[in-house]
Amino acid sequence: ANTSASAGQDSDGGPGERTIAPTSIRRLSPVENSAAYAVLVCSWKSEDGMNEGQHHIRGLPIRPTKESNGCPIVVTGEHPSLVSNNFALGPATVPLTVTLRNRLIKHPVDFEFTLERASDFDISGSECFRWELAGGESLQVPLKAILPTPGVFNIQKIRLTIEDEEP
Repeated sequence: ANTSASAGQDSDGGPGERTIAPTSIRRLSPVENSAAYAVLVCSWKSEDGMNEGQHHIRGLPIRPTKESNGCPIVVTGEHPSLVSNNFALGPATVPLTVTLRNRLIKHPVDFEFTLERASDFDISGSECFRWELAGGESLQVPLKAILPTPGVFNIQKIRLTIEDEEP
C-alpha cells in the first residue's frame, strides 16, 4: 500500500497542498477516525485449483492507542550506504539522522534517549536526553558516526527507556 502523500500535486489547486493517495493509511484510516484497527483478509488457492480459502486476521493496529502492547516509539535512521574516505588522513565522519516517532495517536510518550558506547567506532552528538513526544509527533536527532577504519559497522547503539505511568 502507498503510505505517503504524493508531493507536487495539489488537492484543490491551492498552493502547498498535497493529494493524499487513495490507498494510503492516511486516507483509509484518517487521524480523526476513532477506528484504530483493521481486518486483513488473505485469500489463497492451491496451484492445481483444488483447494482455496481465506484467512482473517483481526485487530491489526493501524494507529495504536494507549492499549498497544508494542513499543510506542518507532526508531529509524538515515545515513549514506556507501562512504569513501582516505583513512591515512583520518577517520571517516558519516552523517547519521535518527528519527523517533510516537506511533500512538492519542497519548504522549515520555522517554530517555541514550547512546551506548561501541568498541569499534564513535558517535558524536547528543548522548543522553529526556523528551516527550505528543501523539503522532516525530523528533530528528542529528549525529555523526566516526569510523576509524574501513569496514561494516553495526550502528544500532540507541537505547530508549520508557516508563508507563499507569500500573
